[in-house]
Amino acid sequence: MRFSVVLRYLLILLLTTLLAACAITSVFDPYPQQARTWRNDIRSGNYPEAQALLDKKRHDADGILYLMERGRIDMLAHDTASSLTDFADVIARWEQLDQRARVSLSESAAEGASLLTNDNALPYEGEIYEKVFVHQYQALNYLSQGRPQDALVEVRQAEFIQRQALLAHDNQVYAAENKARRQGFNPASFNNYFSGMNMAAGRVKNAFQNAYCFYVSALIYEAEGQLNDAYIDDKKALEIWPDNDAVRLDVLRLGSILGMSEVAHDAAQVKNLIPAPQYGSLVILFEQGFVPEKTEIKLPIITNNTTNFIAVPYYSGPFPLPQQIDFVVDDQSYIASPIVDVSALAVSSLKGHLPALLARQWLRLLSKQKMQRELSNQAGSLGSIAGMIYNLVSEQADLRSWTTLPASAQVSRVWAAAGLHTVQIAGVATQVPVRAGHTTILQVLDAGGRRSISQYSL
Repeated sequence: MRFSVVLRYLLILLLTTLLAACAITSVFDPYPQQARTWRNDIRSGNYPEAQALLDKKRHDADGILYLMERGRIDMLAHDTASSLTDFADVIARWEQLDQRARVSLSESAAEGASLLTNDNALPYEGEIYEKVFVHQYQALNYLSQGRPQDALVEVRQAEFIQRQALLAHDNQVYAAENKARRQGFNPASFNNYFSGMNMAAGRVKNAFQNAYCFYVSALIYEAEGQLNDAYIDDKKALEIWPDNDAVRLDVLRLGSILGMSEVAHDAAQVKNLIPAPQYGSLVILFEQGFVPEKTEIKLPIITNNTTNFIAVPYYSGPFPLPQQIDFVVDDQSYIASPIVDVSALAVSSLKGHLPALLARQWLRLLSKQKMQRELSNQAGSLGSIAGMIYNLVSEQADLRSWTTLPASAQVSRVWAAAGLHTVQIAGVATQVPVRAGHTTILQVLDAGGRRSISQYSL
């Protein structure tokens, strides 16, 4: 009898686990381990292999994440049509989630499974900073097809996401901490375990505002003759990242053209920023490296005089500071300066989630302990051992994130006479046409030592 009870409970556990694992492959297959396959493909230049692998996963429960990965790999491979399709699919799925208001039978099942497994059983929807990048990259995809109005739709959506996140941020953190304390759990007691991330997280104002996105947005607005909107977004970029000369000079130049009194004190400098009619601009967008992967740490929690361990995600570093990039245009040397520290955004995002994440882990621990007691009551030591084994196996941190994003990005603007110019950057030389009164964007993606170069004419 006892054996049959244990068997019944184990079958229930196994069924729950298998259902979750079938729906979401990250439940027992850590995501960074999966991601190394396509990151290695990128390093070797084998983009088709990575694209094919991720295409097979587009209908998985974590399809949003796999499609974000694929969308950027498409860009590295100069496959704009596929990148447009993949990012459009991601955006459409987000819209569906919003329409359902995140309430559905499938999500309830996923949340129930997560209480007996881990956070990987919850479908991945993307961090705020990741969503901003999706819309920014989609805007560039539209530019490559000569569709600036569609590009503007994307940058406006990216701005909206950042604005909403900024408004909601403090309330969400406060609510998560309060909820945890009401359950008799204090997330702040674990702060020391995460102190290694503090310096990196402190390099950004918050986890979601992206000066790089605002700068690209300003470029598109200016090209479309919407100078006031361009000026506003350049000012936002400068507020987020005040040390970038390209952004600072654009704020002065546009402010002067618009007659903004706030730039009047720099009149002497501004005078030299207005280009001659026969000049156009060359804008460098340089993206470098890979954002760090999450790793797992185990934290001790004492319940009923027993030490238990919960698995939580962590960024272990190192977190190199973004560096300026030297480049040459027609034998003249220039510098592209950092404008976004994606590694710091990722770390800051995780730190912001810790109160709610730790509270979920606390509840999960209590649920698993309750299940183990029931097994023990029904089947004695054999049931208790079975519950302990299951708890150990299922206790895995959620390590999912968009792993093909860059670690950082740098930008620069050079004014040049109309014509063809030679640009040398990151060991690569390329010819770039510049039109009078227009802007040409040269985007250089340095991912895993492989460099992919694209041009966008505005």
